[in-house]
Amino acid sequence: MSDVIKTIRIGKLIGKIYSDDSSENPRDFQARFSTMYYIGNRYTLGDKQVNGSELYRLLVDHNNVVVQSYLYDHSVQIIKASVSGNPFINPVTLNPHGQIQRNGYYQHAEWDSACCGVIVATKDAIRTAYGVKRITKKLTAQVQERLIGEVETFCRYINGDVYGYEIDNENGENIDSCWGFYGEDGEIEMIAAMRANGAEGEPEKFDGDMTFENEDIEDAVEA
Repeated sequence: MSDVIKTIRIGKLIGKIYSDDSSENPRDFQARFSTMYYIGNRYTLGDKQVNGSELYRLLVDHNNVVVQSYLYDHSVQIIKASVSGNPFINPVTLNPHGQIQRNGYYQHAEWDSACCGVIVATKDAIRTAYGVKRITKKLTAQVQERLIGEVETFCRYINGDVYGYEIDNENGENIDSCWGFYGEDGEIEMIAAMRANGAEGEPEKFDGDMTFENEDIEDAVEA
């Protein structure tokens, strides 16, 4: 098991958050109607690897796809040259350290920058998913936000920003656990689970692993 990142105490319950080192690729199990195409072979950064020409055709195809671009910075010139005039592209950029930036380009060439790609939802797939015949501007905006969310989730996965938690009672017995949370969701869900298991009071948060004796827990509850 990985190291404890954070310990939270609420009343008599102790919750511990861990890095989820066994997390699965969200592209493999989450419901979606998109495909992530990427170029380069240093990392697996999507669903399907393509070459530059194939990527360009995806970007300029106004009739068949709704596209969000995601960048690894030293390929930025490819994206800049390709998105001009395409009303469906609202750039979403990320770097290998998990930083997301919208409506702009990530300009700094990091040593571990790798490649870029696009996340694509075909219009037929959108019509089927939403049960409509016409894709309105409002629906296009909803799809774009959904694709942004898929890119953000995938970015958290490839950067190891995935967590799990375990909750123990005052006797050190495990009473609850869950894994596969992205970003701050793990802490939020763990606190909710602690309260669902009867914990009352304000959360006390500690970095890393903390061990409490029974008398410490009792003192905290009485206070």
